[in-house]
Amino acid sequence: MLGELDAGCHVGELLANKNDGRIKLFVTSRALRVGREHPGLFSAGEYVPLEVTGAKSDHVFAFMRRKDGVSAVSIVPRLMTKLSATGLPLGDIWDDTAVQIPELAATTTWKSVLTDAMLSGTSLLLKEVLKEAPVALLLASSD
Repeated sequence: MLGELDAGCHVGELLANKNDGRIKLFVTSRALRVGREHPGLFSAGEYVPLEVTGAKSDHVFAFMRRKDGVSAVSIVPRLMTKLSATGLPLGDIWDDTAVQIPELAATTTWKSVLTDAMLSGTSLLLKEVLKEAPVALLLASSD
């Protein structure tokens, strides 16, 4: 199953069939791969809590890890039943809610480890970041 996921599955397909467990395996394998490619990033990297602004700011948790010129941003929704009783918190449900990237990484372009989407700027709108997946792991390098 992991080989099939590595061969190229789309997050939307995995979410549509979330009860088969492939989405959990996909997210876990992608996060573990980042950890393997960047040793110590999550275990010893600098922890930077990120400010979240906007109408749904109470419904998200975000932080950055930095080590050796590599930065990773993790974004996870919280209190999801209060946010959306009808489904996953994707796209426009987030309104104007945004994660604020501090100056230390403001000029960085971020790549979603889960969807391959490219994002940039000092304020990442969650309706873009969480457009296809309800969680995000973004990676950037200063190299």
